[in-house]
Amino acid sequence: MAVYLIQNNQTGNVKIGSSDKVPQRLATLQAASPQKLQLLKIYTDCDIHDEKYLHRHFAKSRVFGEWFQADILTGDQIDTAIKAAIKNRNPNHRVFVTIGLPKRIAKLLTLEASDNKRSRRAQIELVLEKHADKYSKKKESPAE
Repeated sequence: MAVYLIQNNQTGNVKIGSSDKVPQRLATLQAASPQKLQLLKIYTDCDIHDEKYLHRHFAKSRVFGEWFQADILTGDQIDTAIKAAIKNRNPNHRVFVTIGLPKRIAKLLTLEASDNKRSRRAQIELVLEKHADKYSKKKESPAE
C-alpha cells in the first residue's frame, strides 16, 4: 500500500489518501473532478494508519474530508510527518518517496508493477536505475 498526495491544480488543495493502485485511484478521482488533478508524491510501503496520522497531524488545514489546504506543502512538513508516523510504528521502517516523476517513468512503474515477485520499492528503484541517465539532474563536467 502507498500513501499519496494529489493536488487540485485550480484550488491548490491537496488530497492525502492511500491505495494499492495509485494510478487507478488518480484516474478515478480525475473522472469525478472538473478540475485537473496532479499526483505530487507517493510514499510506498505505508498503510492506512500512516494516512490517518497525516489527517490528524494536518487537521487544522483540513478543507473537507481528505482534502487539505496547500499550506501543508510548505517546506518538508509532509516528509517530516510521514517519517514520524512510520518511526512511531516501526523504528526500522524506511520510506521511499517519489517526487515529480516524469510521465514516462510513471508509466513504466505501472507496467512493471505487475511483477509480484518484487516489492513496490524494489520495482521503483529498478525503473529509476534503468532510466537514471535520462532523468538525472547531474551536470556534466567540462572536457579537459
